[in-house]
Amino acid sequence: MADVVVVAGGRFGPAAGMLMYADAVAEQRGASVHRHSWSRQPPDPSVTAALSRATAPFLLVGGTADTWWHAEAARRLSPYLLQVDGADHGMFVPGAITNSIAVLSSIVATANTFFDAIGWPG
Repeated sequence: MADVVVVAGGRFGPAAGMLMYADAVAEQRGASVHRHSWSRQPPDPSVTAALSRATAPFLLVGGTADTWWHAEAARRLSPYLLQVDGADHGMFVPGAITNSIAVLSSIVATANTFFDAIGWPG
């Protein structure tokens, strides 16, 4: 069985909100999901350094309105990336709630595309 590690931002846990759907995509594909939660302290730059040493492919998801999201670093770290214009740290976008629900749908579709791209079993 393959492993998937889900690392949430500092404000929400990895099994809440939009990440629980990303977890579900991996679990539907037979993965063993490992969820990582941060302490109350936000992650430091060592996360970027650790990701730069990763040998397995990974998907990064972030929003342009999130002060913790660094688009340039994300593009440098992985070819598998979803950046949502106007999304904050919780991946909510301004306007109607249905706009944020559309972001959720985009995250699920991107996770499926990522798994297909790396040859993950369906």
